[in-house]
Amino acid sequence: MLTHLDLASSLAIALFFSFVLVVAFEASNGFHDTANAVATVMYTKSLPPVPAVLVGAEFSKLYRIATAWLLSLPITILIAGAVCYVLAAPTL
Repeated sequence: MLTHLDLASSLAIALFFSFVLVVAFEASNGFHDTANAVATVMYTKSLPPVPAVLVGAEFSKLYRIATAWLLSLPITILIAGAVCYVLAAPTL
Protein backbone atom coordinates (compact mmCIF):
# COMPACT_ATOMS: atom_id res chain seq x y z
CA MET A 1 0.00 0.00 0.00
CA LEU A 2 1.06 3.63 0.24
CA THR A 3 3.32 3.59 3.27
CA HIS A 4 6.13 5.91 2.21
CA LEU A 5 5.20 9.00 0.25
CA ASP A 6 7.44 11.96 -0.31
CA LEU A 7 6.08 15.48 0.00
CA ALA A 8 5.56 16.01 -3.73
CA SER A 9 3.50 12.81 -4.04
CA SER A 10 1.42 13.75 -1.01
CA LEU A 11 0.75 17.19 -2.46
CA ALA A 12 -0.21 15.71 -5.82
CA ILE A 13 -2.67 13.27 -4.22
CA ALA A 14 -4.20 15.98 -2.01
CA LEU A 15 -4.47 18.29 -5.00
CA PHE A 16 -6.18 15.64 -7.11
CA PHE A 17 -8.81 14.86 -4.47
CA SER A 18 -9.46 18.54 -3.73
CA PHE A 19 -9.89 19.17 -7.47
CA VAL A 20 -12.41 16.32 -7.71
CA LEU A 21 -14.38 17.76 -4.78
CA VAL A 22 -14.40 21.25 -6.29
CA VAL A 23 -15.60 19.95 -9.66
CA ALA A 24 -18.36 17.89 -8.00
CA PHE A 25 -19.52 20.88 -5.95
CA GLU A 26 -19.46 23.18 -8.98
CA ALA A 27 -21.53 20.74 -11.03
CA SER A 28 -24.07 20.28 -8.26
CA ASN A 29 -24.32 24.00 -7.59
CA GLY A 30 -24.68 24.72 -11.31
CA PHE A 31 -27.59 22.31 -11.63
CA HIS A 32 -29.41 24.01 -8.76
CA ASP A 33 -28.76 27.49 -10.15
CA THR A 34 -30.03 26.47 -13.58
CA ALA A 35 -33.18 24.92 -12.13
CA ASN A 36 -33.94 28.07 -10.14
CA ALA A 37 -33.38 30.33 -13.14
CA VAL A 38 -35.58 28.21 -15.42
CA ALA A 39 -38.32 28.01 -12.78
CA THR A 40 -38.30 31.79 -12.38
CA VAL A 41 -38.52 32.38 -16.13
CA MET A 42 -41.37 29.89 -16.47
CA TYR A 43 -43.26 31.26 -13.44
CA THR A 44 -43.17 34.81 -14.77
CA LYS A 45 -44.22 33.48 -18.21
CA SER A 46 -41.50 35.47 -19.93
CA LEU A 47 -40.61 32.36 -21.96
CA PRO A 48 -42.48 29.14 -22.74
CA PRO A 49 -41.14 26.01 -20.98
CA VAL A 50 -39.10 24.48 -23.83
CA PRO A 51 -37.18 27.65 -24.81
CA ALA A 52 -36.63 28.42 -21.11
CA VAL A 53 -34.98 25.03 -20.58
CA LEU A 54 -32.87 25.36 -23.75
CA VAL A 55 -31.68 28.88 -22.89
CA GLY A 56 -30.96 27.82 -19.30
CA ALA A 57 -28.95 24.83 -20.47
CA GLU A 58 -26.86 26.92 -22.87
CA PHE A 59 -26.08 29.61 -20.31
CA SER A 60 -25.26 26.96 -17.72
CA LYS A 61 -22.81 25.37 -20.17
CA LEU A 62 -21.21 28.74 -20.95
CA TYR A 63 -20.93 29.49 -17.22
CA ARG A 64 -19.17 26.19 -16.54
CA ILE A 65 -16.73 26.70 -19.42
CA ALA A 66 -15.92 30.26 -18.32
CA THR A 67 -15.47 29.43 -14.64
CA ALA A 68 -13.40 26.34 -15.38
CA TRP A 69 -11.04 28.34 -17.58
CA LEU A 70 -10.84 31.37 -15.31
CA LEU A 71 -10.29 29.31 -12.17
CA SER A 72 -7.97 26.68 -13.61
CA LEU A 73 -5.35 29.06 -14.99
CA PRO A 74 -4.24 30.80 -11.75
CA ILE A 75 -4.61 27.60 -9.73
CA THR A 76 -2.44 25.71 -12.22
CA ILE A 77 0.23 28.41 -12.04
CA LEU A 78 0.23 28.34 -8.23
CA ILE A 79 0.39 24.56 -8.08
CA ALA A 80 3.16 24.34 -10.67
CA GLY A 81 5.18 26.90 -8.71
CA ALA A 82 4.65 25.04 -5.44
CA VAL A 83 5.61 21.68 -6.96
CA CYS A 84 8.74 23.17 -8.56
CA TYR A 85 9.68 24.75 -5.23
CA VAL A 86 9.23 21.44 -3.38
CA LEU A 87 11.15 19.46 -5.98
CA ALA A 88 13.99 22.01 -6.12
CA ALA A 89 14.34 22.23 -2.32
CA PRO A 90 17.41 20.50 -0.94
CA THR A 91 16.72 17.38 1.10
CA LEU A 92 17.84 17.36 4.70
